[in-house]
Amino acid sequence: MFANLSKAVSELNDLEIGNANDVWKLIRELLEEISPKDYMGSRPPQKSYEKAIEGHELLAFNWWSPKYAK
Repeated sequence: MFANLSKAVSELNDLEIGNANDVWKLIRELLEEISPKDYMGSRPPQKSYEKAIEGHELLAFNWWSPKYAK
């Protein structure tokens, strides 16, 4: 489930993902690329205000992706 589908569609297009079902495989692959040192969010993490995930922590990561070379 996407918290905000309209935002997700744009981001999936940026990653050249045509089928939303492919995103779950990609997420697993990208999670293998990151480590705790790549965390760039606030401490403590902010809480989401999006209705579908309201109150859940938002974890922001920034890293170099070998898969996407960016």
